[in-house]
Amino acid sequence: MVMTIDNFNNTIKLSSIMRDSYVSIDGHGMDKINHSYVFEGPQLVIRTLNQKFKLNIKDCITVNFSTLPEIFDAIGSVEI
Repeated sequence: MVMTIDNFNNTIKLSSIMRDSYVSIDGHGMDKINHSYVFEGPQLVIRTLNQKFKLNIKDCITVNFSTLPEIFDAIGSVEI
């Protein structure tokens, strides 16, 4: 997922990248985008996302599903 923080409008947007997106990964050829994390960790994920989707991601946070509710609570939950 890619989180965009808009300080001007005081909003946060989450965009999901399909984990089975088939892309060219530097040094590894064509593969599923989620494999870039397994190959070289978050640095390759960021580089791959920036190249393939013309993004400008600079920072990365890794979380698992058990800590995700704590993160939402810390930022004020999510309005649905």
